[in-house]
Amino acid sequence: MRQKIIFKINNQNLYEDLILIDDIYPVLFTCVDDLENTYLCSCYFTDPSKTLWIVTKTEPECVIELLNNKVTIRELFKSDELWVICKSKNEEIQVKRIENCKNFDQNAFPAEGEYMDADTGEFEKEISILKKRI
Repeated sequence: MRQKIIFKINNQNLYEDLILIDDIYPVLFTCVDDLENTYLCSCYFTDPSKTLWIVTKTEPECVIELLNNKVTIRELFKSDELWVICKSKNEEIQVKRIENCKNFDQNAFPAEGEYMDADTGEFEKEISILKKRI
């Protein structure tokens, strides 16, 4: 059974999946669509009026590499399939494809050189779930 729908991209519902970094709200998390595609989402701005996420389509293998500290968070957002999503306080959601990530606000992307810094076994459950999707 799918979790709740978080976003809609390219006429595909994106469902809440694995929360990797959590604060008052999920900061870095994955979503899956009805076709079992994986997306990585990062919240990069929030204030009382709106919340902004950057979203990239990825593969379970790439997320596993992230959780094993083999790639940086930012490396997974170096993709041709990027979107920015804005959710206003009145729940209106706007989705915009990022056509050229080099011309997009670089502060939206995770910091250069930032790894998950996961302890051994910290993401064992998440990695197990992702391996079943490969």
